[in-house]
Order: sequence, then structure tokens, then C-alpha cells
Amino acid sequence: ALVGLSAFQSRQHPLLIWVAFAVPASGAVVGMLGFLAIIAAGDADRVVVGGLSVSAWAISSIGVTTLFLGSALFALATWRARSLSRGAAALLGVGALLIMPAIFGVTGGLLPPVLAGALLIIAILAFPAGWITLGVSALRVGSPQPAATAGAA
Repeated sequence: ALVGLSAFQSRQHPLLIWVAFAVPASGAVVGMLGFLAIIAAGDADRVVVGGLSVSAWAISSIGVTTLFLGSALFALATWRARSLSRGAAALLGVGALLIMPAIFGVTGGLLPPVLAGALLIIAILAFPAGWITLGVSALRVGSPQPAATAGAA
């Protein structure tokens, strides 16, 4: 899905778009590897990977955090490219940026419980809604336009 959506923006801002693709995609992969390590480790606090003892929980947390930050970057790139819905990009950006303070507010007690809970609900709703509405806007636009060639008549 990231590659397909990136194709819509890549003509105007190729470097920004492909970085905005690479960051959340790598976060998703690292997060999945961390989750697999959690499953493999069972009750163990750490797993051995290539001779190194690492926390499977930390690996998955880094991956998921990278996925959210990369999604915010993807939302920014989509907003700048103007090739897909800016409203969808804003929804994705809000969801991606609110999820981390909401989680820390809930788990760390950094925010009043009512505010932390409200932020968490907004983020949980906005994040997937942003991705879904970006996909719907891509369907409405049709296929990505080819790059303009220099000197074409």
C-alpha cells in the first residue's frame, strides 16, 4: 500500500516521498520482527540475536514508534505533493503524531487520565482512518500520472 500511494506523489517530491515510504515500511518490518521475537522468547526478558542479547519488547517498540513517525512524515509528504486528499493526509498526521503522547500520557501518568484517554481515542480513530481515506482518495484519482518528459510536444 505504501508503494502504491507513494507513486502518486513521487513525481513532485521524489526524495521526500521515498524517504516517507522507507521510514514507516522499515518500522513495520522491525516491529514485526520484534513481535516474532516476543512470541519466540515466551516469558524470557531477552532473546539472543547474532550473539547479542536484546530485548524483544524494545525491538518491537522501536519498530512501532518508527512506523508512527514515518506515517507522520508520509502525511507531510502527501500534504506537500497535493496529489491525494489533503484532508486524509491531515487525518493521518494527527493520528500519527497524537499516538505517542497519548500512550505516554496513559501509561506514564504524564497527563490527566481524561485528557490522556481522549487523546488515545482520537489517535486510535484518526490513524487508520487517515490511511483508509488516503487509499480511497487514490482510488478516486485513478492511476498515477506519468512523469513529464523534457521537450515533449
